[in-house]
This record gives sequence, structure tokens and C-alpha cells, in this order.
Amino acid sequence: MVHTLPDYTSKWKTKTISAIADNAELAARLGSIVSFDRRGNVSWIDDFEAATLRWNAVTVGGGGTGALSTTHARGGDSSVKLVTAATTNRGFHITVYLPMPTSTRMGVEFSFATDDADWFLNCIYSIDDRIQRKYMGLTWTESTDTIAVYDQTGLTTPVMTNAKSLNDAYMFHTIKLVSDFSTNDYMRLLWDDIETDLTAYHIYRTVTADTRFATLDIAFTTKENVAKTCYIDNVITTMNEA
Repeated sequence: MVHTLPDYTSKWKTKTISAIADNAELAARLGSIVSFDRRGNVSWIDDFEAATLRWNAVTVGGGGTGALSTTHARGGDSSVKLVTAATTNRGFHITVYLPMPTSTRMGVEFSFATDDADWFLNCIYSIDDRIQRKYMGLTWTESTDTIAVYDQTGLTTPVMTNAKSLNDAYMFHTIKLVSDFSTNDYMRLLWDDIETDLTAYHIYRTVTADTRFATLDIAFTTKENVAKTCYIDNVITTMNEA
């Protein structure tokens, strides 16, 4: 039987250890990939440990590859390896289609690592309710250490200018973007240990009549005539974000 304790409890405290305060902490200690930010309820995850890639992998502009790899991983054995063509603005992206979420306060989290410099990372999560298609998304330009979000005009607005990465394929950085699709407002951005308030920004919307579904797309693009490689791991979508 589970005996969940209140936060910061001293009940059943022993000389050398204290009881685990909640089941989320227990799950994290047992190896759950949901350890970076535990706010919200997990609605979907992919740690890329399956035998096949469960995403559509498509070139951006021509060339490049996207496939599972055991070379580097944030946790477990595998990640997905994206390799661009050796031409400026060429890249590769992965897309997954998901059922419509039951909540409106949604989050998207993923980790990535790369040895390279002078590249562009893009992530867009959208939902289509057959009336509107709503997008929350971010871009990260490595050369300027800038993270921007797609605002209500469909253009990007810088929200962080100090996102300096360590370009090492063994160092996975983690990003989480959270929005409220009922009010069409962004909520917050987490970049490793830095949290940025985004409540002054609004998500992009278009009119649509498509089927009800959600889409998550992550793309990696080179900004010079040199092929670049990026590893993506531990993709998580959440709902009921506070």
C-alpha cells in the first residue's frame, strides 16, 4: 500500500535517510525520463528506445538523414540522430501526429546534443480543432544564443538572448515550452536551469477545416555549407500545466 507523505514531512524520519515525499520522486529515482520539470501531467512520451522510429523523418530542402542511433543518448541506449546536408539552410526534421489533447494548458519538452556550431533548431506543437489550428513554437539560433517564439503574427519574437550551449554530443540540453490554448497565450519557457515568463506573448492561429489532431515537429538546420549532426532524446508532452 502506498503511504503518500505531505511535502517536506519529517514523519518516519530516520537517522540516515528520510522517506520519499511523493510518488513522482520515486518514479524519477527508478529511471523515469520525466525528471527535468515535473509540473503538468504527462500525456505522451518517446525515449527512442523502441526498435523503430515512430516519427515521420523528412528532409528540409533536400539531403540529410534522420534515424535512431545508439551513439549518444540522454538516458537509456538510443536517441534519434538528425544529419543535415552540407548546404546552407538544409536540414532534417521529425514529425509525429497525436490525438487531440483533453486539456488546454499544454507543454512540450525535449533534450538535444550536438558537437557542431552555427545551426538552427526549431520545434512546433500545434492542435487542430477543425475551427482553428493553433501553434506554439520556438526557434533557437546557435550563433546568437537566441531563443524566439512564434507570436500571433506567425513571426518569431526573441525571448531569450543568453541561451549559450555547450556544443558537445555528450551534453544534452533540455527545453520545455508551455502554453494555454484556451486563452491563446504562452506561459513559460525553460532552458536548462533558466525559466522565462512568456505570458506577454500570444500563440499563432489560422482558420482550418482539417481533422482533429495534434502535431509535434522538431527540425535541425545548418546555417553554413557544412553538414551538422544533432541528437534528440526524451520528448515529452504534458497537459494540465499550472
